[in-house]
Amino acid sequence: MKWLLTKGRLPFLVLLFFATAALGYRAAGVAVEISNESMNARDDSIVSMRERLRTQFGDDEDLLITVTAHEDLLPIVARFGTRLLEIPGVRSVESLTNFEHAVPGRAGAQLVPLVRPPLDAADAAARLEASLARSPSLVGLLISEDRRTAAIIVQSRQPPQAEKAEQAPKAEQAPKAEKDLHAARLIDAVRALGDEIERSTAATVRVTGLAVQKHDVARFVAHDQAVLIPAAVVVIGIVLWAFYRTVAAVVLPLAVTGLTLAWTIGSYATAGFALNTVTSLLPPVIMVISIATTVHVYSAWLSVGAAIAAPLERVLAVIDAMRFPCLFTSLTTAIGLASLGLSDTPAVALFGAFSALGVLISFVLSFTFVPVALMFLGPPDSASLEGTGRLARVLEFAAEISTQRPRLVVACAMVLVLPALFLIPTIRSNTDLVRFLLPSAELHQDTLWIDEHLGPTSTLDVLVERADGGPLTGIDDFESLARFAHELEGIADVRRVLSPVDPLAALHAAEAGLDAPQLPDHPADLDYLFELVDMFDDRSAVSRFLTADRSAARVSVGVGAIGTSRAVGVLSEIERLAPSSLGPSLRATATGAFHQVAVGSQRIVRDQVVMFGVALVLVVFLIGLAFRSATIMFIALVPNVIPLLASAAVMAAMKIDLSTGTAMIASVVIGLAADDTIHYLARFRREYSRGVDSVEACVRTTTLGTGRILTMTSLVLTFGFWVGALGSFTPTIYFSLFSGLTMLFALACDLLVLPACLVLLRGRVEQWTQA
Repeated sequence: MKWLLTKGRLPFLVLLFFATAALGYRAAGVAVEISNESMNARDDSIVSMRERLRTQFGDDEDLLITVTAHEDLLPIVARFGTRLLEIPGVRSVESLTNFEHAVPGRAGAQLVPLVRPPLDAADAAARLEASLARSPSLVGLLISEDRRTAAIIVQSRQPPQAEKAEQAPKAEQAPKAEKDLHAARLIDAVRALGDEIERSTAATVRVTGLAVQKHDVARFVAHDQAVLIPAAVVVIGIVLWAFYRTVAAVVLPLAVTGLTLAWTIGSYATAGFALNTVTSLLPPVIMVISIATTVHVYSAWLSVGAAIAAPLERVLAVIDAMRFPCLFTSLTTAIGLASLGLSDTPAVALFGAFSALGVLISFVLSFTFVPVALMFLGPPDSASLEGTGRLARVLEFAAEISTQRPRLVVACAMVLVLPALFLIPTIRSNTDLVRFLLPSAELHQDTLWIDEHLGPTSTLDVLVERADGGPLTGIDDFESLARFAHELEGIADVRRVLSPVDPLAALHAAEAGLDAPQLPDHPADLDYLFELVDMFDDRSAVSRFLTADRSAARVSVGVGAIGTSRAVGVLSEIERLAPSSLGPSLRATATGAFHQVAVGSQRIVRDQVVMFGVALVLVVFLIGLAFRSATIMFIALVPNVIPLLASAAVMAAMKIDLSTGTAMIASVVIGLAADDTIHYLARFRREYSRGVDSVEACVRTTTLGTGRILTMTSLVLTFGFWVGALGSFTPTIYFSLFSGLTMLFALACDLLVLPACLVLLRGRVEQWTQA
């Protein structure tokens, strides 16, 4: 270490500069994930089933565009649809103006346009009504009940390189980044065309769909990076200046923060990862968690003051005093974060792994770069650490009440925590992709408007197949499907059910000249309908819900803009109804994009609760190992669990859902909260070893001596976390606010509950200090 602080200073700084420049360059170019695939849990069965759905029925991430107009609705929709087909990447466009339905003809059923030209004729609306009477399922799908809003469904194609590689080995397929860029350009072009339509007509255009959600999320992630990082620098700098009033106290921690950020995000980008809604939290979180160790080292350097004249001996004394507590605080923080790496959801696992890496990098820098930098500074002024003013009075009060009324302190803490035991079970696990965006977001507004005025914007798909693997060609098969679809319509939150039964029944009515749609009664009639479907090719609506070889049927359950909590309830009802409705000859499997999101998000939250338990056990065990005492391990548990319970109780009282973001709070904060506990206990033992005559006196000296530093680091962490409230997603906003709130609760517990527990267990504590 002496060599690094003397002869090795300049070589070290040069090496650090070039390494940081290289990694910083990679960090500046980190990509943003558009597909959001890393948010899906690693479940091969779910992924393979969704791929089957997409292979057999096409992409399940269509764009849904609505056009609202009081007049000339059909001509506007026709013009819009024609222009959409000119956009590169658009595979098909379906609307009222190009949809074909089955009607009786001279030789039986024939497919004709739903509305024949001219679309601007006076009788166009009447002709549309007549057609809708024969195809009532189109109401709520392609046109609203009030006939003022029409839908356009756009299906995209893969980029050319991806289409050529569809049958190629996985390694040869088009890069995901290219597909993401292709999707982004398509959505931007669709929105630009929508703006043009609005300017040239009196219509209002709205766009939604899962692909649009992914696109907008990626855009908001990039926006948040540009806002949160500078905001965090400003806020952290202000807090540091407020406490120290010296340039070095601001520059050194921020320098370590910048270096840690460059190294961590640079490593992330070098490994080939892109930022998503979860890992977008990495920069602000790393900036916050990398501050604490540097602040403690710098504060220890100030506390030495002019007592040690030689700069080298002064810095070495600081390193010797702080390396033990800072090592263990870094380890506890890293353990809490690394526990997220156990998640089978890539986004969460990446966040945990790289945030833990950031903690370790900041520790190394705090004991290499910071000591080297301190060697260039003059003698410190320890007066800046003196506890004066309001904070000194607060610390005096905390020391007084925790030593004189320890039972009262612990009792009050228990009373405040008791409501948490009743409130926490009421927290609902829920992920709502639309409402995760701020109400001011265009997608948020468009999706909820479409959901209310047209029809459901989210769909749960069900694949139905014969149990024996044969084709769905029997009348019994489709009667079972009809019964299944009818029972699904009775599930709460289900607003529409589409299946091959509806277009087959309409086709049979047109062929037989019936007044109302119905399935045929004879197998020969059903076989003839299949011949008609084959003849019509993909023009028939049947092909959207039944594969060409009749091996699988698709049942689309429209559930609207609901969260995953209610979606999981719908899925449970589908699983319950399927056996009785379909019978033993048919089997049903839920799948699709929304199904994957619903199941995956519930699993994320469940797994994170387990991972927090693992982190808590490891952190507390590490504290016990560090101080070699089971008593201290128990004492440390109390002030670290209470803040988490208190924050969870506040979340429950405010009816905030447990989502991907809020479920991570416990694992992220448990290690940070334990940091103050470790520093307090290390200072307590050091004071006791100096001959303090009682536990009470030692508690008082420790609270007054280290309380100011603990307060400052906790406030830096709190305000640093709260910068995240400027983000674009409600889960990350809640994560930021409640992480900061938990840090404040933890500070209160470390200054009140922890010393009170030391006083109450003074006998065992004295044995520990003398061991």
